[in-house]
Parts: sequence; C-alpha cells; structure tokens
Amino acid sequence: MTETIDEATTRATRILGENDYVALSTVDENGPWAAVVAYSTSPPCFLYFMSRRDSRHARAIEQDPRVAGVAYDSAVTPDDADSVQFSGTCEEVSDEDLARRFLEQTAHLTDKTPEEELAEFRGDDDLRLYRVTVADTYVLDQEKWIEQGLDARKEALTTKAFAMVADHYAIRTR
Repeated sequence: MTETIDEATTRATRILGENDYVALSTVDENGPWAAVVAYSTSPPCFLYFMSRRDSRHARAIEQDPRVAGVAYDSAVTPDDADSVQFSGTCEEVSDEDLARRFLEQTAHLTDKTPEEELAEFRGDDDLRLYRVTVADTYVLDQEKWIEQGLDARKEALTTKAFAMVADHYAIRTR
C-alpha cells in the first residue's frame, strides 16, 4: 500500500511532536558538522533551539545559514525506525517572547522553571536563540525500508505538519 502525502505529514507531525532533540547539520571551513540540540516548533515552519554563540554550529550558521537535520526516536528497534529529515535556513533571533516560549516548551527537559531559565538566558551574553525556517520535510519510506532495506524518503507538507504539532501537542511536563 502506497502512503499518501497526508499520511506522511501525519507521521512527521507525530515525530516532531513526540521528540525533544534533533541532530542539526551545518558546514564550515573545516567541513560538515552535526550537533544534537533540544528543539521546539512553531507554525508556520519554524524550529527553535538555544546554543552558545561560540559553538561550532553557531559559528557555521553565521557564515552559511543553510542547515539540515533529523528528528528520530533512537530507543525503537530497527523495524520501528522512523524519522523526519528537514532542510532550511537558520538565523539568530533576539526576541525575548520567543525565548520564553521555547523555554516553556522545553521545560520538561530540565529541573529549572522557565522563569529561572529565562533569567539565566538574560544574564548569559553567549547564549542565543536560533530559528530554523524549514523549507522541506521528509519521513522515512517505511515500506522500502522494511521490504527492501532501502533508505528512501517521502515528502511531507511542512506547514501542515508544523500547524498540526501546535494543535495536537501541548506543552509537556515531566
């Protein structure tokens, strides 16, 4: 049975809504680089993360804003593997309301309150909020993976997936 783009979009929504980390890829003068970052999403097609300005991936983004990434659940068996891969552009953003929203959406990952985290963010000159504008979103083609062992992708509707994450995945708690 061939999966439709709406089914691929629903899978992308589930993966983005149920996971906390993405492996983010950048490139700099030394070549490609990947870093795992905690993320949150927001319509229409934004993925947010915080990082230090002097990290390799932040310095790379300053030079070349093109990024790619993958969100996946590493705890499942190979037959249950599923992932979202994306590409887009990234920029530093300095909006405190966006930082607060990011910290609220990722509060389940820390023992600190969002207000404590925001105070640290304000007091740390090197910590920055970054926004990826996601252009393309794909999910694993599970049929080809299970039946033929082929690593293939199916396109998902980016803006629809990000809107569905906002609609169906409330702020999580520990």
